[in-house]
Amino acid sequence: MSQLCLLAAAAVLSPGCQSRVAGTPDLAPVSGTVTIDGKPADRAIVSFEAPGNKVSFGNTDPSGRYELHYIHQAKGAAIGANKVKITTRIDAPPGPGYVDPIPATFNTRSTLTAEVRKGPNTIDFALKTKE
Repeated sequence: MSQLCLLAAAAVLSPGCQSRVAGTPDLAPVSGTVTIDGKPADRAIVSFEAPGNKVSFGNTDPSGRYELHYIHQAKGAAIGANKVKITTRIDAPPGPGYVDPIPATFNTRSTLTAEVRKGPNTIDFALKTKE
């Protein structure tokens, strides 16, 4: 009996045997690169929001690369149209007069969108602060 329990636990924990958590939308892997004025956007937060408040997040590394994660350790974003926000990650509350170096048109008043399709998605963002 204990061997059967071990086999069942191994199947549940195996990455190839992931079961979908109730209420989790259909997800697809999403990764890409964020640049600002041609330079990698280090320490940025990328969020994708699908209808129904289905939000996935990822942090950029020093080369501007990100990978999105949903809840319960699930990777990816909801399949379909997503509103995208990109903001600077800060580790402490900002002081008075703080202005995010990423313009509001990409975060609080974002006009960015992305279509997530089944299968792996590479979605890059080349942001410009100057015209």
